[in-house]
Amino acid sequence: GAGDGAGHGDGHGDGAGDGAGDGAGDDPCTFVAGTGTHMFDRLSLEEMDEASAALLADSQTNGAEHNLQIPSIELGPDCFNYVYLMDLFTPSKAEALAVLDHGADEPGRYARVTVNRGCQNDIIEYKVGPLGDAQNPATVEALTQAGTVPFEARPRDGMELRALKRYVVEPLMEELKPLTRDSFGMVFTEDDGSPGQLDFHGTAPPGLRSTERLERMFLTVKVDGTGRVKDLHALPIQWRVDARGSDPTTWTVQDIYYNRQGPFQSAQELLDLYFAQPSTLEKVSVAADWAQIVQDYIVPHRPNAPQRAFADRAGADLVEPSGKRFTIDGHVIEWMGWSFHVSSLQQRGPSIKDVKFMGERIAYEVSANEVSLVYSANDPVQGNVMYFDATFGVGETAEAMVGLDCPDTAVYVDDTWWAGAPRLTKNAFCVFEAYTGAVLWRRQDGYHSGIREHVLVVRASLPVGNYDYFWEFRFTLDGEMHVEAGASGNMQTTFHTGSDAEAPYDLFGNRVFTHTVAALHDHHFSFKVDLDIGGSAQNWVDREFYRVKPLSEVWNGNVPSYLQAEYNVQRVAERETAATEADALLQINLAEPSHYHISNHRVQNAWGHNKAYQIVHGKTSANTFPDGASGHPIMVGGSYRKYHIATTVRKDEEVAATTNYALNELLDTPVTLDNFIDGENIEGQDLVSWVSFAFLHQPRAEDMPVQSKVKTGFYVRPYNYFDENPVFDLPGQVIDRRGADDVVISMPPKAGNCPAGNGVAADASHAAKRGLSPRRGPATDQSAEVVTGDHRGAWAP
Repeated sequence: GAGDGAGHGDGHGDGAGDGAGDGAGDDPCTFVAGTGTHMFDRLSLEEMDEASAALLADSQTNGAEHNLQIPSIELGPDCFNYVYLMDLFTPSKAEALAVLDHGADEPGRYARVTVNRGCQNDIIEYKVGPLGDAQNPATVEALTQAGTVPFEARPRDGMELRALKRYVVEPLMEELKPLTRDSFGMVFTEDDGSPGQLDFHGTAPPGLRSTERLERMFLTVKVDGTGRVKDLHALPIQWRVDARGSDPTTWTVQDIYYNRQGPFQSAQELLDLYFAQPSTLEKVSVAADWAQIVQDYIVPHRPNAPQRAFADRAGADLVEPSGKRFTIDGHVIEWMGWSFHVSSLQQRGPSIKDVKFMGERIAYEVSANEVSLVYSANDPVQGNVMYFDATFGVGETAEAMVGLDCPDTAVYVDDTWWAGAPRLTKNAFCVFEAYTGAVLWRRQDGYHSGIREHVLVVRASLPVGNYDYFWEFRFTLDGEMHVEAGASGNMQTTFHTGSDAEAPYDLFGNRVFTHTVAALHDHHFSFKVDLDIGGSAQNWVDREFYRVKPLSEVWNGNVPSYLQAEYNVQRVAERETAATEADALLQINLAEPSHYHISNHRVQNAWGHNKAYQIVHGKTSANTFPDGASGHPIMVGGSYRKYHIATTVRKDEEVAATTNYALNELLDTPVTLDNFIDGENIEGQDLVSWVSFAFLHQPRAEDMPVQSKVKTGFYVRPYNYFDENPVFDLPGQVIDRRGADDVVISMPPKAGNCPAGNGVAADASHAAKRGLSPRRGPATDQSAEVVTGDHRGAWAP
């Protein structure tokens, strides 16, 4: 509601308050989220159903030769086409600003739909809509041409993995059953047809060009009831599958390896050598009870370990003794002068848009864009493994683990996505205010003064493969916005013989369990940062370089002789304005410090400075892979890794720094960040900064069986944007102690008496009020699957 700053809103406003009211009427201890809708919202369940119906009714997508199937389960001998992805067709920036700034009508709602066409052996993207418009039925418009993107370039999904299992892996493992039983005491399928103790998984890429589809597979120990914990226990059998085309009965196995020996072109060739008398193969074996050891070990709890002192007591937690200081209306959030819309794109990840502070837009968009990884291993299929996680969907949100992912004071926001059919994810994002336990500023000199540091946090946690990613946007009282990305989960591994004669480490990783070597790798994140400084989309890139210069070069006037003799040099800040995109590339070099500003040369603060925001990196590693014709293929499709910041002229068609198919077309991808850097002038233009940051992960024993969170990121902060520190409108502690008596000038508000955990939905009615907007429909909609556990469900292996 439109709280007035004192908690007196009527609870039925439009969310246009200043963020200091709690939007809950006269009772500050009650929080009810609004149910407004927004043009940036994800597609609703009904909109996905409407788009699906339009596709099924359209002759160009579902004629007799297309056989479009919704929902779809598994590839088979009979070809069919299926919807891989359905997401919001985002309105152009010009359309959005016309609505946000000038009160224009919202543009129609459209879906961007990706159809994998097994019958035509290609992939086409469509624009479907308008949706929800009774006067104008939805139509279908092709966004890409037939045959442009081969079917082989599609992201791997459960459709393919289930087909691989049925038509390729199960027959192969049946042939190799005597070997797996002899080496490991385990089989893929028992003699009675029931599942055995073995599983499999595939690495990536399946080729370096879009027409290739050579899937790389390896054998693992199955971990009951889990999806990817099996990655911790790889076994030394690997193979490749030629999976070109949509008919899995034509897919063939090649290049089988056993204990790094091979390749063998058939299972029979390997069996003949394995059971030859004498065998020339170097064999491996595991303990007879190894499968049970694995099952027991993965439980992340050690009940028999000595308990630490006071571990039976609850730890510190957050409280809100005066109620909440933020409002939520649909997906629009306001807090202490900040306002923004939070959502996500299924493949790219979480996004915030229309970010304003103290009434002025700071950013049009700050969005996750890509995460790429490169693995090392002494292994025939896991060596030089590469992942582009946006290919698999880093925005496939999962239900937050309430009571774990976020504090009890958090309020949750739901989300939707496509997984062969519409999906509703309850509690996808959590929102909460936190006291950091520190001061935002303090000074003890005449005045005892300061203010506590509070932040607003918007967080999403979601599994992608063997990792759980954490995405966090954190807003401060003084106008900073921090972006963090982190990871926890299970490592990708290769096989160790278990022999003490084999070294505990090699060039590619560390031994972390009996038969487990965890692989060296990195996580390289990319964010799209569209700052609009001074409320304007016409900005500049200003750089400050901190250099050491002789005093004789930099002083105005005569240098005192004692300074010239004893000091001679001084650090200076030299300012440069980037003229072209090539001038605005940042590769962090600690020996050459600099700051990077997005500024507005048409708007100045009271002291004559161009208003600006800095983009500042936290801890980050640098890319070390070579570039160019003889470089690593990751540097072609993932060229964003070369730059910590690259700023380009914003274009609606330059949505992301990689394509949705980048992982499967590394060397012939049509879109890379390098394509965007084409020499354009960037002075006074609408700009977007592509910000990348990374961490290098050399696994250790302490990362087993689940690694503790590793995180990194960046933040943006005002730089001469304001005339002074913008927090002095907030009631902090200011005590004048210069005289004989203390004079209290200001004190923070006194705490109220709201109970701990207020604002958390405690019953179904409150959960419904907190949940989806009317556009999305009730959570009981039978057309959607509510995601509450394994969020990938039928869409994943």
